[in-house]
Amino acid sequence: MYELCLEYGTFPVSLTSDDATDLQAIPEFLIGETELINKLHKMNKLFHSLFIEIEGNLDYIGRESPEKIESLRSLFDEVALTFKDKYDHVRIESFYLE
Repeated sequence: MYELCLEYGTFPVSLTSDDATDLQAIPEFLIGETELINKLHKMNKLFHSLFIEIEGNLDYIGRESPEKIESLRSLFDEVALTFKDKYDHVRIESFYLE
C-alpha cells in the first residue's frame, strides 16, 4: 500500500511501511506518468519551501506565505483526485497545513 502524503524529506507518494530505504524514490507504478510526476515534484518543492532548516532544527515558516499554501492546497487536491480516479492502492492523507 502506498500513500499520498506531504512529509518533509520524502517524495509525496511512498510506501506506508517503514521498509522504504529511499524516501525520495518515485514508485515504479508511476514510471511513465510524466505529467503526474511533474506535478508531484512541483508539489514537493512548494511544500519544502514552507520550512527552513537551521542547525538541524526544522522550522515551519508557511504562515508567512498563505499564497504558497493555497497554491499547494489546490495542487494537492488536483493530484489527489487523479490518484482517486486511477489508483486504488494509494491512500490519500488529508491536507493539514494552515
